Amino acid sequence: MFVSVMHRSAPRASGTLTGLRQPRLRTCRLLAAAVCAGACLVGPAAADPIVAAGASALPESVLSDYERCHWAEAYAALRRLADQGHAEAARVALQMRRYGPALYGQAFEASPDEAQRWLRTAVAAATP
Repeated sequence: MFVSVMHRSAPRASGTLTGLRQPRLRTCRLLAAAVCAGACLVGPAAADPIVAAGASALPESVLSDYERCHWAEAYAALRRLADQGHAEAARVALQMRRYGPALYGQAFEASPDEAQRWLRTAVAAATP
């Protein structure tokens, strides 16, 4: 005996998240969970995933944009800071450029020359 089962998707209410926005929301939630887990394990100062030990802190406005998942705004500010020689901004901008589609749901562009300058800045700051 053959039984056919049809699945109907329920109509979506207006204003609900669809398709491409859901993974981005999950990314925000995962980042928030990682920050919370880090705070439990190593303390609040070391829990922020974009502030490395020993590096100068990023401006509060950049951290706020990043933590609220306003990736484009955070990346634009990080680019400006990295171009001015801020090592932590250079490191995070490189991270966002490298892992953009997988972690942030979008690509972040930078020229090869720009990326090389950021890399030199980040490495120089990390080298004792």
